[in-house]
Amino acid sequence: MKGLIIYIIAIVLFSNSFLVSQKLINGYVKSEISGESLINAYVEINSKSTKIIRKTITNEYGFYKISIPSGSYIMTVSYVGYNSKNILLDILNDTTVNVNLKSQQLNNVVIYDNSSSNILQERIELGHINFDIEKIKTIPSLTGEPDILKVLSLAPGINLGVEGSSSLFVRGGTPDQNYILLDEAPVYNPAHLFGFISVFNGDALKNVDIWKSSFPARYGGRLSSIIDIKMREGNRKKRKIKYRLGLLSSSAVIEGPISKRISYIVSGRTSYFDVFTFPLKIQYNSGKRSNYFNYRMYDLNAKMNYKISPRSKFFISYYHGGDMIVNRQKFSNTEDISDFKWINSTVTSRFFRQLGKSMFFNAIFYFSEYKQNYLFIDKIDLPQNNEYNNRLDNNLSINEFGAKLNFESLLFENHYLKYGGSIIRRFYRPIDMNITFADSSNINKKLEYKNSEFASFVEDEFKLSNRLSSNIGIRFSGLRLSEKYNWDIEPRISIKYDLENNYALKLSFSKMKQYINWSKPFVGSLPFDIWLPSTKNLPPQRAFHYNLGLNKKIKQQNIDIS
Repeated sequence: MKGLIIYIIAIVLFSNSFLVSQKLINGYVKSEISGESLINAYVEINSKSTKIIRKTITNEYGFYKISIPSGSYIMTVSYVGYNSKNILLDILNDTTVNVNLKSQQLNNVVIYDNSSSNILQERIELGHINFDIEKIKTIPSLTGEPDILKVLSLAPGINLGVEGSSSLFVRGGTPDQNYILLDEAPVYNPAHLFGFISVFNGDALKNVDIWKSSFPARYGGRLSSIIDIKMREGNRKKRKIKYRLGLLSSSAVIEGPISKRISYIVSGRTSYFDVFTFPLKIQYNSGKRSNYFNYRMYDLNAKMNYKISPRSKFFISYYHGGDMIVNRQKFSNTEDISDFKWINSTVTSRFFRQLGKSMFFNAIFYFSEYKQNYLFIDKIDLPQNNEYNNRLDNNLSINEFGAKLNFESLLFENHYLKYGGSIIRRFYRPIDMNITFADSSNINKKLEYKNSEFASFVEDEFKLSNRLSSNIGIRFSGLRLSEKYNWDIEPRISIKYDLENNYALKLSFSKMKQYINWSKPFVGSLPFDIWLPSTKNLPPQRAFHYNLGLNKKIKQQNIDIS
């Protein structure tokens, strides 16, 4: 630990001495139409002879920073789906240049592994893919709406398992080993309609990042993948309403400014299968039909963005979605009733503050809940209007409360220092079953667990030379259960070396630890999911990732060989 602190101090001192002879250019890249920040926008500083002097990409806040000597330059800013912009610069002092890009119509759609070919070539991590939502919307879909899970399954090393399943299998891992985050809050069941539709409404989303390897130190808690999904912040300039009609569901989005400082977005989606089955329900209730089946799914996304000051923002986002299945069947003197429900809910609040010219602070608090209910009733009608019921009612759930404090310093272009910590409190209820028999006897079974998970990290991404770049970090994680602690150290190393002829050699090592377990006692598309904590008899899972890959950039396209 002492050596790590000395290393960080040395890096900071070196960065400060470097910047003395340089002039700083920084700013935000945003959409001209909506005012939202653009993540992973590509920024180049060229000399008037068109030679590239500096290049970088915007971070998750849409912020960039480049240091160059005094002089005249051309700055080019580009982003997929937007017109590039060239800006003439005469640099004498530190300068802030905020850039607004105008969106364009995409006529021919080509799917790449990243937002632009330049970004993929520049990235240090092997196995990191960024999906821009605007590109995802252009991909044809059977249901008539963009589907995040289906697009992810097109990437190498990822598949959806059996037909109709919503479970992602990443490089041989199991579904519980994928950490799916929606605005920093975990989502435990990512699909509707037995896996045919994702729970993520594409109209409410802004950006999707997935790591299959080369995991940065700021991420942990799962073994196979990290899927980080960001919701949109809403149009800051004008009110907009959008409708979408699909084969299985329809959605609507309303967004706009409340005031100069506040914007919002609300989106809803629902299926209409129950509309077509409503006549069948009437026939069943009137005794003209012996069976009835119904299915319904719904989603609600909402987010509000409050700009406290030019340097401070507050966000709050909400998601609630669920599925309901109703099955009824009548026989001569009996009736079978089966009801299934599964529901996801998340709430996230985030306070963002820019400290100084290029340091950021994030305080995040979130709540996530996943619950299932299964109800089975066997009604027996006897003479003299007597009725006996056999009833099984089972409720499963997992609730998670979390807090994160993250700092990010952009020391100079292509040098990011990130550090922070988190604490998670989970409440597990794998069984809450009540069985009542016709003779009024009953069986009750209930299991509950709770534990706390904690982590801290330091991550340094920097360019050592024109050819050599690295991301080196370390993560301390642990679990508190029954007054005992189980902790571990997770090193993360990613290195990229640029070869001749636009080749790049990439290698990485990651150690991952997982303190939560998953069981699916029944095979099928229904989500019979049971989540359990790690214990002495069910120890934490761990994995070691070794990766080696070769990247080649050819005519603005990318081929990854690994």
